[in-house]
Amino acid sequence: ALSACKSAPMTGETPPAQMQTRSSPTEQLDRFMAIFPGRYDSWQQWRDTAGSNTRNYRRHSIFRHVDLPAFGDHVFLAHQYRDGDPQAVYRQRLYTLTLVPDRVDAAFRLRVHVPKEAGALNGAYRDPSELQHLSPEDFTVWDGCDLFWSWQDDAFVGTLNPGACRFTSEAFGQEIVLEETLTLSPDRITFADRGLSLDGDWLFGMR
Repeated sequence: ALSACKSAPMTGETPPAQMQTRSSPTEQLDRFMAIFPGRYDSWQQWRDTAGSNTRNYRRHSIFRHVDLPAFGDHVFLAHQYRDGDPQAVYRQRLYTLTLVPDRVDAAFRLRVHVPKEAGALNGAYRDPSELQHLSPEDFTVWDGCDLFWSWQDDAFVGTLNPGACRFTSEAFGQEIVLEETLTLSPDRITFADRGLSLDGDWLFGMR
């Protein structure tokens, strides 16, 4: 798993209230909205695992709450780059959060919106007003790739439905099955993800 510490909150974010045991789905969503925004960097773990065959690449993640009513009430911009190089951007997405009253194992879902046009989100983490011309039709949503979140003990845990997230990767030239679990606490996010071929062969991520 790749663990990234929060290096800074986003401007304007307020400290979150403490989550209570058995909180309602709405309370859990509100709590998530309060602690998720910020910058996260896995530099410490990357440093501590130098020379290990389990070492992950260094990942820097920026998650910013943005106002895009066409996408819903709770929308985030995700901007991620690797190896400490802001030019090495490998992922830009919009995330939307909604309650899931039909599930007893989760409080809310995170849906990933992938821009159809490369570069459509460039620079938007600095100036979200650059997103205002975009609509849901400018994005693709991969069926089965929603993350379902709930508060467990002392952190949020988000998981995919097993085997459900499949998409065609241009980089690998084949269909990929994604396995992913994310854990979010007030000061840290941990990524445990990997991509497999349809035959179950490892392609990327944790082994």
